[in-house]
Amino acid sequence: MPKTKSIKAEEVIGLVPDELLDRLTIETRVDYSVQKLHGKTVFKLFLYAFLNSKTISLRILEAIYKSEKFKNLFNIPNGAIKHSGVGMRLAKINYQYFENIFIHLIRSPKLDAILFAGKKILASKIDSTIVILSIKLRVIRPYRSESGHG
Repeated sequence: MPKTKSIKAEEVIGLVPDELLDRLTIETRVDYSVQKLHGKTVFKLFLYAFLNSKTISLRILEAIYKSEKFKNLFNIPNGAIKHSGVGMRLAKINYQYFENIFIHLIRSPKLDAILFAGKKILASKIDSTIVILSIKLRVIRPYRSESGHG
């Protein structure tokens, strides 16, 4: 059985060119009056954490941001952020910035090539909506009495 190639966060993040992120930053005004944690960095940080961590928390995001690997991969300038700063930024960031990035990704033929080109994808994260829908869609057998009637 051939070994399944894992998908790296850098591959998925690389599907969104910096030029697009810069253009969307201007269009959505996502960085209006922001000093440290710009939209481009938040996007890369969140997606990197989502694809590389089993769970995501503000403290995990803070630790990833501080790591040399993350800073070197995405040319993040040196500077410190705290988990509370990440939380405040996520709470106030314009969702349309991420929506436009998502639209770009789902329209990208490169995404299909990276994710589905003969590869099995093992998902470890399950959305609660999927669980609820699967429960509701489950076929429930009608109750039958021991006598076989009704």
